[in-house]
Amino acid sequence: MNIYLSIAIKTILFLFVIIIILKIMGKRELGQLNTFDIVIFFMISELFSLSIDEPHENVFQTLLPIMIIFIVQILMSFFVLKSNRIRKIIEENPSFIINNGVIDQRKMKKLRYNIDDLCEQVRMQGVDNLKDVKYAVLESNGNLSVIKKGEENSKIPFPLIKDGVIDDTSLKIIKKDNEWLINKLKDKGYVDIKQIFICMLDKNDGLYIVEKDY
Repeated sequence: MNIYLSIAIKTILFLFVIIIILKIMGKRELGQLNTFDIVIFFMISELFSLSIDEPHENVFQTLLPIMIIFIVQILMSFFVLKSNRIRKIIEENPSFIINNGVIDQRKMKKLRYNIDDLCEQVRMQGVDNLKDVKYAVLESNGNLSVIKKGEENSKIPFPLIKDGVIDDTSLKIIKKDNEWLINKLKDKGYVDIKQIFICMLDKNDGLYIVEKDY
């Protein structure tokens, strides 16, 4: 087969393979990719590049490792969905940069997130002074979510319960314990935490609860 024709066929084939993989992964934009997903795409891109650089190489020799990588990614996504422990290992957790109006300088240092980054991303949210910020959360995709003072509807922008599991970090932030949360749930008629999909706390200590439907 003509070398140029081989390169053209491989390029078109790989293009459609990437589109199919993106569709199955269900990612709408690159900003939603976590570290594991980014590594997957780097590996796939590198395999495609090597195959295109070697026109005489059998295309299935490239597709086989890509399919293996893809299957591993699908399995990991399944385990992340089912297990909070694995989710914490694979995915980055959102972090408070500003909590209740107080800048967490130690957290910024740990994340290697400097004051210029903070001011720039706060300005991008339409806030020109840090004193007006109630919460600033560095999300797992690297974006900064900003909630202004007076606009907050909750004491914490994180769930107290996710997928039937109590988030101890969220409770620690609001200076409450499991017993307090369990009693609040009992008052609302919930005795089994595992039946709760998400539970959030509003600024009046009321609970917003969504039950699991699966």
